[in-house]
Amino acid sequence: MKKGETLAEAVRRELREETSLDGEVGQAVGWTELIGRRRHYVVVDYWVTVAPDAVPTAATDASDAAWVALDDLEEWDLVDGLLEFLSDHQVIG
Repeated sequence: MKKGETLAEAVRRELREETSLDGEVGQAVGWTELIGRRRHYVVVDYWVTVAPDAVPTAATDASDAAWVALDDLEEWDLVDGLLEFLSDHQVIG
């Protein structure tokens, strides 16, 4: 987050920076902690609505961006713990 930025503003900015998409930020899905040797992050995930015809494009902060069917997520190289988080928070079945 940047100084003076709300969580919703940070979500919109990060979405734009990483995928070139604009979206409407909704309710929080849930949160998790990522604890490393030198850093401790608290990650809050939100529901975001984008236009149905929007096409993600990897921008400055991402190497790739794509729409992926929920059933295909296990085939992708995701951040450790993401599948479990999505399942625990009933985003995927």
